[in-house]
Amino acid sequence: MKALLALGVVLLASPALAIEASATSVSCAAAVTTGIGGQQELRDLEPSELPVLAYAELPGDRQFKALTKIGNEAIRLYVYRVNDMLLHMQIFEPVGDGKAVLADTPLAGDTSELTWAPLGGREQVTVYCY
Repeated sequence: MKALLALGVVLLASPALAIEASATSVSCAAAVTTGIGGQQELRDLEPSELPVLAYAELPGDRQFKALTKIGNEAIRLYVYRVNDMLLHMQIFEPVGDGKAVLADTPLAGDTSELTWAPLGGREQVTVYCY
């Protein structure tokens, strides 16, 4: 009985890994906060299923999630594979034939979170991938 109880405690204490390293797609939701430093407003974005891209692949049509525009810059999210054990999500803005990385973090645990805001800005984006 004690062994079963201990096993249950260990299982409950272990983080649930909802995102498999072998995944070919990941679900991500986001929110945009505006009016930081004043009257804040929050806008939730619909969840999206994003494909997992190769490490050096640039995201094309339907391979990223459009988050918001800040000024004239489109802020986007995509997911990529670092290796067979690790996925990352990245917030970026397209520039010329490439991208400018704004924020990047590994996908780990049940839900991964990444927040980005421009320095001195009044907007921020928060992304959750699961």
